[in-house]
Amino acid sequence: MGSTRWKFGGVIRSLLLTSDRERCFIGTHHRFNGNVATLLELKQAKHFQAIAMLARGLFELAVDIRLIDAIPDGPRKMLEFADVEKLRCARKVVQFKADRPATSFDTAVYSSFIANNESRIETTRNALWPATGKLKNVSHWSGLSLSSRVALVKSPFEEIYEVNYPQL
Repeated sequence: MGSTRWKFGGVIRSLLLTSDRERCFIGTHHRFNGNVATLLELKQAKHFQAIAMLARGLFELAVDIRLIDAIPDGPRKMLEFADVEKLRCARKVVQFKADRPATSFDTAVYSSFIANNESRIETTRNALWPATGKLKNVSHWSGLSLSSRVALVKSPFEEIYEVNYPQL
């Protein structure tokens, strides 16, 4: 693991101008490495649930990597989805505070994010995921459920999803 991380790390650090597609691979690589590093620390039977959770997450990251080129405008959707989620979460926090004014936490950073980014994010969201039918609430950058994503990327993911994923 260490030598592989070192080899990829050097390549990643040497990239000067990266495309959206490359940024997707780099970000997924970092998430994958973080999950594997955590997984390697879990050595006791009592960690089974966390190990299973990380295994599911690693499988989903592998599906995402294969999906990048299978979804029209995939890299842009993957990158923009992060902002769509940030906006959704910021709105949720601000609404929670509005519904419970007696709570003591400060929502200024969330309100500021909404004020400064809402218009841009909503415009991009509506262009990438038109609010028609089931895509009103985008829950994954591809606009697909996990089973649909797996069906799209096919082997070996279909068998892993149908046989091993439920065991986790």
